Parts: sequence; structure tokens; C-alpha cells
Amino acid sequence: MHKPYRWGDVPTPAVHRLKQRRQQREVGLRTEPEQAQLAAVLRELLEELRQTKLSWIDE
Repeated sequence: MHKPYRWGDVPTPAVHRLKQRRQQREVGLRTEPEQAQLAAVLRELLEELRQTKLSWIDE
């Protein structure tokens, strides 16, 4: 018979993947060079959008 999952048992692959993803997200938040790079890219995009003067931005 299948016994219910208890804490301390070997985690299922799905649980493992979730934990991994959470760790990656936490690590991702801490890398400053990447953050600065993203900010620069976003600024460039915003500037491009301003220059094209799309009507829905002005509203």
C-alpha cells in the first residue's frame, strides 16, 4: 500500500524542482551585475518607446 508523504521522506521530483526554482529566484535577486544590466536594458526600451511616441503611452 502507498504510505502518505511525511516530512523527512525523500522529496518527490516535483517538490525538488520547486525548491530548486525558489533557490534560483532568491539567488537571482542577489546578483547585482545582472540587475544593473536589466535596468539598463529597460531604460533603453523606455527611451525607444518615448521616441516612437506611441499613442497609448501618451494617454
